[in-house]
Amino acid sequence: MALGFGDVRQLDDRWQLALALDGLANALLGSGGRGAVGEARRLWEEASSVLAGYDDARAVGLRARIGDALATSRG
Repeated sequence: MALGFGDVRQLDDRWQLALALDGLANALLGSGGRGAVGEARRLWEEASSVLAGYDDARAVGLRARIGDALATSRG
């Protein structure tokens, strides 16, 4: 059974939360909806903050990709 976004928050699994925030941000950005860029940026900023506690290569790579997304999504 797949976990929903709220389930990830309740489990306090910070790695999964960061992945979920990143995925949601990408989906929002792809939707082209009104306010999507701003909301995607907010989610990426939260994901980046969540990832600050991780220093493994996978987290560093994800943080770098999120940083690039934030840099290219400026309005």
